[in-house]
Amino acid sequence: MRPPLRMFHTTTALLVACCALLCCSRTASAHDYAIVVSTATRATPAWEEVVAALKAKHADRGVVILEHAGNLADTLPGLQEHMPAYTCVVARPEEAGRAFVATVHQLTRQLDDDPYTDTLWGFSPDLTQPMPSRSPRPQSHS
Repeated sequence: MRPPLRMFHTTTALLVACCALLCCSRTASAHDYAIVVSTATRATPAWEEVVAALKAKHADRGVVILEHAGNLADTLPGLQEHMPAYTCVVARPEEAGRAFVATVHQLTRQLDDDPYTDTLWGFSPDLTQPMPSRSPRPQSHS
């Protein structure tokens, strides 16, 4: 004997609802863009302008600014709370050495329980250096 058609539709609706919940498990956040910056960097007027420009540029995403006093781990609770899709680390060249970059990479993998990076992240450019006007082109070897 076949199950009633109503039972089939109810089961299908429940399966669709469960799939939707699984696919959309990322909670909506009012802040989808995070700016991570040290208090010392932000106190520098030129770098505060960088923070302000980033905040204005990404205002439609909702921006949260997370400051630290030299220890990036201090920003982890804020990153975990907001779970931003994008994170920009504003750092002066003297701050952003090899160990700092490794720390940022490790930090962005700790926002949830899986071992993967949880936010797309990058650094702000060093604004004291001239920006290249175009990408280098390969030399032809004739």
